[in-house]
Amino acid sequence: HALIGACVDTGHFIRSKEDPVQAVHDLGKRVFALHIKDEAKQEKRSHNVVIGTGHLDVVGLFKALKKIDFPADGSISLEYEANPQNPIDDMRQCLTVATEAIGKVGSFRS
Repeated sequence: HALIGACVDTGHFIRSKEDPVQAVHDLGKRVFALHIKDEAKQEKRSHNVVIGTGHLDVVGLFKALKKIDFPADGSISLEYEANPQNPIDDMRQCLTVATEAIGKVGSFRS
């Protein structure tokens, strides 16, 4: 049904050896949420890294979201679990990478 949507979890796609950017394109208007996480390895066990330093094409991801006209009320969550004792510096790096990628893509709304 057209009202059934999808939440793209990039980490799960990467670990499943699937391209999360292609998933956004394939799911199109059904994408209502996104969990952004990067993985160093494409295997079942998580090897979480700062986004953009593993298999995730961060700019490509935001380009895909723009192309499918990701909804203004959609949900985007940044996930990072690699350094539970002190994740703040790594999270700042993730936010910087995401901000720079969005800057390269440009505004999502005209």
